[in-house]
Amino acid sequence: MRKLFIVGVVAAIALASCQAGIQNQIKGKWQQTFENSKQVCTEEYLEKYMTTTCILGTETLFTVTSSYEIVEGDRIVFTSSKGVKDVVGVKIIGDQMEQKLSNGNSVKLIRLK
Repeated sequence: MRKLFIVGVVAAIALASCQAGIQNQIKGKWQQTFENSKQVCTEEYLEKYMTTTCILGTETLFTVTSSYEIVEGDRIVFTSSKGVKDVVGVKIIGDQMEQKLSNGNSVKLIRLK
């Protein structure tokens, strides 16, 4: 019984450290550009909120803020202001982030400095 408890504690610590690692990696501004288009979207991640702004040329198309929660180490649950939830897989390597969307598409972003 004691071994099972220790294994559970170690697993919880490992999960918490993975979540904290992605949490620290994701903070800041990220940018997505679109081929053959002047559209640019930026995502700014703060503690528990993400703001997306998309611009076409000099015109702001939209700005939206969502809350997010990191689950299962590399998955994020985004919740819109209307309560709509979406689960996204996230992989961050250096200054590049790839998001695997629930529809199977991927989005690539680069960190803004």
